[in-house]
Amino acid sequence: MNQRTILFIPILNTIKTADRFVLKQNICKYFLFLLLFSASSVVALDQKIPLLISDHHADHALWLLKKANGMKASLILLDAHSDEAQNEDYDLVREKIGKGQFYEADPFFNNHNWIHPLTPDPIDSLLWIHTISALPDAEKSRRFLAAVLSWKIKPCNCLSLNELGTYRPNVTGVSSALFVSIDLDFFYSRDYMPSDLPHVLDRLLDYSCNWEGPVFWAFCTSLAWQPNFESTWVLLEQCIEWLKNKDEFEVPEITMFDSYRYDTSRMAEYYRAMGKEPPSFHLRKNEMPERISELFVSLTGN
Repeated sequence: MNQRTILFIPILNTIKTADRFVLKQNICKYFLFLLLFSASSVVALDQKIPLLISDHHADHALWLLKKANGMKASLILLDAHSDEAQNEDYDLVREKIGKGQFYEADPFFNNHNWIHPLTPDPIDSLLWIHTISALPDAEKSRRFLAAVLSWKIKPCNCLSLNELGTYRPNVTGVSSALFVSIDLDFFYSRDYMPSDLPHVLDRLLDYSCNWEGPVFWAFCTSLAWQPNFESTWVLLEQCIEWLKNKDEFEVPEITMFDSYRYDTSRMAEYYRAMGKEPPSFHLRKNEMPERISELFVSLTGN
């Protein structure tokens, strides 16, 4: 019996019988709470993160609507572009979302306006990351914050990846979800390369693992914004190499070979302005390099 126990017994003996009974009850309740809390923590750790790999960023909208299932969600957007464009069909899309007609709403999402119709729910806070360690570009940040001011969600912010640990959105309850949306064109932007991918994803995963509610991830290749097809395959190789060693994720849902979106890239608009049909920028499974195909098999099992 240690010294603390010896000191505690005389104190306990001086308490009235009724008070001692209440004290014992409270102690039992406390240890029961600890037991239940520990059990719930183990269950939470066993839950894997659902994952999507798509071609277009707009595909993330439908996927989030299905996964959120009525929950509020904080969006972390890792992207060279802020995708803050106003959606001209906002009211129509909101009406369809309100009726649960997600597939009917899907055609109205596009690459740079897919976030707007998802506010103020399921998305009720938004963080845009477009730098790793450097301060976010002041002019880009100003335009982004000015554009989303009317969306009636808060907080909206621009931070570098290195500042992510300080980000604490105002969410309500443990049921609030975290949605991490990653555009791989970030790694072919002015300042970053595919070699930066593992470090960046590690930081995002660390943040996700400390989130108290459900977490969803989605990647998009954004082929039309990449330098060429080979660049996209290189990024996919890096991405899958990283994913295959991460037990935190479910087997991904892959839709990047089934793209049907309207191409809104600058190159496509240039062709249309010239009165020409833009070239088709779609990944084809039968053109996948063998090294990528083998990685996909190791990741998905088929």
